[in-house]
Amino acid sequence: MANQLLLFKNIPYDKTRMTIVATQSGVINYYYTEAAGSRFYYTFIGATASPDLQAASYEGFISFTMSGAVTHEFNICPLLEGETVMFNTEVTALNLDATKGYIMDSFGGYRHNGTLPVVIGGSITYDEKTDFSSISARFFVIGTQSVGLRFVGQVSQEVDWNVHIQYKKGFHSVIYGPGGGGTVQKPIYPPPPPID
Repeated sequence: MANQLLLFKNIPYDKTRMTIVATQSGVINYYYTEAAGSRFYYTFIGATASPDLQAASYEGFISFTMSGAVTHEFNICPLLEGETVMFNTEVTALNLDATKGYIMDSFGGYRHNGTLPVVIGGSITYDEKTDFSSISARFFVIGTQSVGLRFVGQVSQEVDWNVHIQYKKGFHSVIYGPGGGGTVQKPIYPPPPPID
């Protein structure tokens, strides 16, 4: 009996509008960014079934300004059972009179264990340089199905942030079936907010 061979298809996308839900000191804000990347589908050669999504890359950008020692949280990436995500995200920040700056490059990833996202290897690597005493940007888990970025400001400082978001998401559908743990294809970016 012959082994079935897999064909992987790379389908680039761009200008996909992504809604990022953000919370700043309890106030919900919505940010929209046009994303670019690739979706990687697989199909068995000779099979008649539709291709299944196996992995995707994502690249986007957001910018915002915060004043004082506030916290700003962004819901960046949904993650379901049987999915992984690897981040390589860069952040720059500058205060109002350009006397202080901050840069951060991060690397790490999460896997969803069926209950919640868990950091792969136990930690995210942050390489940062700063002129501030207390501002920061860190990944964190939101609930049971999402990974976010949390930004912390500094007292008496108005800070403008630029965030270059890059991640690669694995749906592992060869093992877990289409779209990670379920049978429905999932987007690689957060869905739009519910309508009130």
